[in-house]
Amino acid sequence: MNILDEGKLSIEQLKELVFEYTKNFRKEVLTHPYIGQDCAVIDSKGSMISISSDPITAAKEDIGRLAVDINLNDIAASGASPFAITVTILCPLGTTDEDIKLVMKDIYESARAKDVQIIGGHTEVTSAVNKMIISVTALGLLSKAHFENVPVFQSGDYIYVTKDIAMEGTHIIALEKSSELSQLLSEEDNKTLEDYSRNISVVEDSKLARDYECIMHDITEGGVLGAVWETCEMIGFGAKLDYSSMPLSETSKKICHFYNINPLRLISSGSMLIVAKAHSSKALEQAFALSNIRLSKIGELSKDEAVVIFEDGIYSNVLPPKSDELYKVV
Repeated sequence: MNILDEGKLSIEQLKELVFEYTKNFRKEVLTHPYIGQDCAVIDSKGSMISISSDPITAAKEDIGRLAVDINLNDIAASGASPFAITVTILCPLGTTDEDIKLVMKDIYESARAKDVQIIGGHTEVTSAVNKMIISVTALGLLSKAHFENVPVFQSGDYIYVTKDIAMEGTHIIALEKSSELSQLLSEEDNKTLEDYSRNISVVEDSKLARDYECIMHDITEGGVLGAVWETCEMIGFGAKLDYSSMPLSETSKKICHFYNINPLRLISSGSMLIVAKAHSSKALEQAFALSNIRLSKIGELSKDEAVVIFEDGIYSNVLPPKSDELYKVV
């Protein structure tokens, strides 16, 4: 194990630590990462390309896989099929070659599992950061028909989420605060958290939903309330939500109660928000039931501009998203 010098990786370090994990190839990508190859060339063969970019900044553990999953989730939410990513890794002083290798291995394995090619990026050690930062840009293939055929929504159309909300936030907090939570969490809680670690992706959720009249939003920072507010702002509707319908595990409730944070405002990658036409709802629900992916109806669109949530017998206004609850803990 060697501590790396500040600056870009050497040619040999790139070959050993990075290029070794870029060997999952797609037919759409005409070039591959290598020395002197700074750009990727893509032949989409008539498809549109959806692009999204996000860094991982809050987590320290499991960041390679998280960086891939959260960016592919954004692509999936657009209705596109992810096929390629670029990866930028900024490392603090003191980073070792083994640190880079482990992260690149996680990135590669996560991308390969979803048939996604790493097409480029940048890796360096810099005094500008005090922990490893990974930023991924993801690309997906999108049919022109899907892009153009946006549903016309109306009051009474349904709002769904997949799986459990607060999954990613719960998972990150449990990793970062494992010592502090060791006496709080049961063996059953730890099994739930292990399941969460394997279910941060919503690519399969998207494949099911995009065949129906709906739009999707990956539930990231700001939690489910933030995702609903942003979606309603985009389509020009309000919403009536039901707190009792929110799929929230006992493990997430326990951790959120311990840190006095709101699980509905906690980053929730792994859960997809779906707004669907009411007449498509039965078919959509059946498709998810057959695939064993839980789908929960949490509310409906309304003519009012406000987004409100019903809890303890009263409706309360949902405010625009601000800083995620995660940052109160980690």
